[in-house]
Amino acid sequence: TSSGFYEPIGGATDTIRRFNVNTSTQLADFATITLQGTNNPGLKGLQFLPGGGLLVCNGTVVHRLDSAGVIIQTYTPSIPLDSQSLADVKLTADGLGFWVIDEPTTRLFRFGIASGLETLTVQPYLRPGTLVQMAIYQPSGALPPPSPLPAGCPPPELLAAVTPTPACAPALE
Repeated sequence: TSSGFYEPIGGATDTIRRFNVNTSTQLADFATITLQGTNNPGLKGLQFLPGGGLLVCNGTVVHRLDSAGVIIQTYTPSIPLDSQSLADVKLTADGLGFWVIDEPTTRLFRFGIASGLETLTVQPYLRPGTLVQMAIYQPSGALPPPSPLPAGCPPPELLAAVTPTPACAPALE
């Protein structure tokens, strides 16, 4: 479509806005959401979902909105002290789940979209505040699949975001 969605930068914004990029016209707001949390509040990290709707970080939770901007599901990480300022959200490579990152602690949480269940948490032990955006690595199929990783290693889609131990480094067969 010709609409762009965005959250204004700076301050504690509670609104997801829309803009028509073809006509350079501000459109009606997509959603206004009550802010959660007190540490760096505000909506962050929009992620569009296949089939409509989107995910958005809101302080200590992630909301799933339908195509009309109504909250239809809320995801709450299991470790409250490590999820005070959720900053970015990205779909998993298969599109059935998502990762969310806490800015101060750099802890990552993975959720199933449909189930709402947290399926994994990873602590990369980076300097606080250094991991504020993510990209999910999806192999193109040009390379052979990597060999299975030992137990306790982060999933392959995270290996680009963390520094794995030597035992966790992927090996191509």
